[in-house]
Amino acid sequence: MEKTRAELEVEKYRSGSACSQAVLAAYAGYTGLDELTVHKLGTGFGGGMGRKQYTCGAVSGAVAVLSLRYGNEVKDDTDAKSKTYALVHDYIETVEGRLGSSSCRELLGVPTYTEEEHAEAKALDIFEKVCPDCITVACSELEKILENE
Repeated sequence: MEKTRAELEVEKYRSGSACSQAVLAAYAGYTGLDELTVHKLGTGFGGGMGRKQYTCGAVSGAVAVLSLRYGNEVKDDTDAKSKTYALVHDYIETVEGRLGSSSCRELLGVPTYTEEEHAEAKALDIFEKVCPDCITVACSELEKILENE
């Protein structure tokens, strides 16, 4: 049986990619960029933006995909900007409805900023308990938007 895109990206996450990188790489074909470039682009979004635990990296990765797909290339294209804002707004609302939040800190429930905090969260298996579901939800909701083109 063929694996879903979300399942493949959870595997990518488990093999060392950040959640944001996994989501961006899954949808590279929609961005106009190659997979290596979007994977690199997603680096800083991991851990809720450099482990600051702001917006979930999987959500940030999906927002980057939406921006690259629908965003305005020139400042005067206000229609594209408005469309992208609306898509992102609705996307985040939907993800928050499914996960309860889009905040990495709230989703993980423990701090992970310092090396010690990160190691403790890893020892508690927090990343395995929480992040695969976040990636799956982020991908499934992004997929719905992209399928409706």
